[in-house]
Amino acid sequence: MIRSDIRQDEREVARLEQFTLTVPKEAFAQGKEPELSQRSAEFATDEEAWAAVNIDPRYIILSKKFQFAPEEWPDNDQMMRTLKQKLSAGDKLTLNVFNKPAAPNTPGFGKDPELAGTADIEIAGFADTNTGMEFYNMMFVHPEIADKFRAEGFRWSI
Repeated sequence: MIRSDIRQDEREVARLEQFTLTVPKEAFAQGKEPELSQRSAEFATDEEAWAAVNIDPRYIILSKKFQFAPEEWPDNDQMMRTLKQKLSAGDKLTLNVFNKPAAPNTPGFGKDPELAGTADIEIAGFADTNTGMEFYNMMFVHPEIADKFRAEGFRWSI
């Protein structure tokens, strides 16, 4: 999990407290699930879009819930408060990643996060993540992006 927001042309598109960055394994590029609910016109098939994520660091695939506008979510849904606008396959965005939150009773706990880094990204598609596995604010990324922000990642604790 990372703390981040997404911007398009300097406007905030989504403010997320947590995003799960994951690198798609080879099975994703071989036509296995999850299928894409929408993909950029740049790619003829889902397989091409998945392969692009592993080849080019600018491409990402998001959970399909990000392709809906805020007003399309029920009033009580967190996504209605998180998204500022509908995203589309092919959108070019900037991912801002914030520093890892300090643990309770340590210096810096409760302070506002600081920007740790950015990445220019382009949406290759949206994945249907209703596969029986738990995906939370999933963003499939190139290994370079995952490695770049690994130090800012954290796990939920119960």
